[in-house]
Amino acid sequence: MGGVEELAAIAARHNAVVAVNGTFFNPQDYVAKNGLPMNDPWGTIVKGGRVLHVGHKATVGFDGLRGAVDQVTVTIEGATNGSYRWPNNWYAYGFNHYVDPAASSAVYIYTPERGETVGFTHGTKVVVRGGTVTSIVDGADVAIPRDGFVIVLWGTDGQALRSRFTVGTTGVEYRVTFTTASGQAWNFREALSAGPQLLKGGTILTDYPNQGFTEGKILTDAGRRSAIGFDAAGNIILAVVDAVRVSDLARIMKELGAVDAMNLDGGASSGLWVNGEYVVRPGRNLSNALLFVPAR
Repeated sequence: MGGVEELAAIAARHNAVVAVNGTFFNPQDYVAKNGLPMNDPWGTIVKGGRVLHVGHKATVGFDGLRGAVDQVTVTIEGATNGSYRWPNNWYAYGFNHYVDPAASSAVYIYTPERGETVGFTHGTKVVVRGGTVTSIVDGADVAIPRDGFVIVLWGTDGQALRSRFTVGTTGVEYRVTFTTASGQAWNFREALSAGPQLLKGGTILTDYPNQGFTEGKILTDAGRRSAIGFDAAGNIILAVVDAVRVSDLARIMKELGAVDAMNLDGGASSGLWVNGEYVVRPGRNLSNALLFVPAR
């Protein structure tokens, strides 16, 4: 995480037939304005069943040829001494996400996909290898073990959980569950979230603020947009459209036959690559993409 690459290069490296840009990430202009780490993703990313990042609720998931779009809540439960019950339990907000020092609380898990180290010094780092706490470090960056993970504790919630961990604590593990707004379990081996969700069951959605989107670039502005959806038979529909609002994109996806659909990252990130060439070339390199590869 934290790197960027041209969409065509990502597609070629994975022998993809089709590639489209994925979830939002911190581009250079946003980093300069907000002081955040370059290229970190915003949305949920699940690859091969491993959760790499957690973000927005509107999520597209795939398990082989089966796919779906829904608004999904992610819950991360942790255990010590092999128990998920109090007083051994703990929880996390997400994975591989930068902890803002201005935040009042944060609890995040960092896996080897993050890189060699967590990448910042603030907070308490609980280093876990093979299910055992091997070190606890305050105020310093730490290496992420290849056979484990690091838990970063920060602020009120972090300090409340600090007593769960001591060097030598065993049975340290976690489990992740995905649940739809209707309370149904949602299980896919590959997933990516962005948003907002545009269509549900053939109905155009307009509750973008309720989905967590309040900026003008989502609510009112026109620009290049990318979207993914499914028709009633489960066929995948991809679209990249210039100079449209998100509400326009919802209408277009419905006209294309989608019954469920969601918005992807847009603007300079929007790009579509098919059978070895660009249909739409992105205006910048990307930190992530959604790839469709031949069945093995």
